[in-house]
Amino acid sequence: LMWLPTTPPFILNGKILQSSSFLGTLFCFSIFQSREIAENYFRENQPRQQVDSAFSVLRRQHERTVTLLWDIVKCFFEKKNTRQQMMSWLLSVLVANRPRGQIAHMQMDQLSRTTSSDGFMINLCHVMVKMCLS
Repeated sequence: LMWLPTTPPFILNGKILQSSSFLGTLFCFSIFQSREIAENYFRENQPRQQVDSAFSVLRRQHERTVTLLWDIVKCFFEKKNTRQQMMSWLLSVLVANRPRGQIAHMQMDQLSRTTSSDGFMINLCHVMVKMCLS
């Protein structure tokens, strides 16, 4: 794993960055990716109170994950010797996932093969918002 894969930029896509860059493997952790999570937390005919409780647990877990990711990103930005690499990684992720903005023009299976997962992008968006607020 490295900051950025050595793949030529024209071949680099969001899926490759997610799985082969140092930070990509951390950002892809998500409560949204596993069907098992839905099956464990949300069963048929569950009382409303249990569903609300499950949402609460998942929301807190996601908030902890985003906070940890933000702490990691913030550390990279605070160090002069890693700041430029962090900016390059963010730029590469945004450029590689540009097709997500053209979602209406692409088939979903094609989009999922070439861009980062929804969980990855949700985590990235939350961290970037935290970055703007700091």
